[in-house]
Amino acid sequence: MKRLLMVVTLALVPLLGLVANAAAVQSQPNDGVLDASQRVAGFTAGELLGEEWRQLLELPSTSNPYTGTGDNCLKAGNKDKVLILWTTVAPVTPASCDVKPGTPVFFSTLNGECSSAEPPPYFGATEEEQRQCILGLTEDTTFDAILVSVDGGAPVNIGLDRFLAVSGQGSVYLADPNILGVPGNENATFVAAAYSVMLRPLHPGTHTIKVKIVGGSFDGTINRAVINVVPGLNS
Repeated sequence: MKRLLMVVTLALVPLLGLVANAAAVQSQPNDGVLDASQRVAGFTAGELLGEEWRQLLELPSTSNPYTGTGDNCLKAGNKDKVLILWTTVAPVTPASCDVKPGTPVFFSTLNGECSSAEPPPYFGATEEEQRQCILGLTEDTTFDAILVSVDGGAPVNIGLDRFLAVSGQGSVYLADPNILGVPGNENATFVAAAYSVMLRPLHPGTHTIKVKIVGGSFDGTINRAVINVVPGLNS
């Protein structure tokens, strides 16, 4: 399926409006993993997802993490308060980002969007049409679980309704060329959806993120990333 990517965007790589199979593996408790109903640095998961896609659509496809050619470490908020990490699929070397202490992290998987710029089945003229479009595409993506582990800890199943983030309608000036493969240098609107995680700030040191899909067409796919929390980092 086009653009429903097994990517963990952490806001770690391109959903499922309430897929029942996702409950097959229950979520494990983990104080560091926040679901889509909560906030980090004042942002909801839906807001961070929308900002992620705004940046992806405004970056040329020739220098874009979506195509494996750009910086995997996206940022959001005042003074780049939140890390939005675009991960890599094993066996490719894990994406790596350096952040200051106190930086929360957002990542997502099975990540996609519908917009006013694309032909069907990805087209929606209004915010509601775009939302129904992307949620409909998510419903077509089946799996048993999406397991996230941090530093080798107990996996958390984020393939549950409470981890499904849906953005508001975003506005964007499309790059030329762009990752949608449509004419660029044009204004467009979009709505995105993804299974997402927000992590509270990690302690100084090196941290590993692993995301594994269980079941369905992406079964066995693993995304990885490394986050280096560096005291005294200036940017």
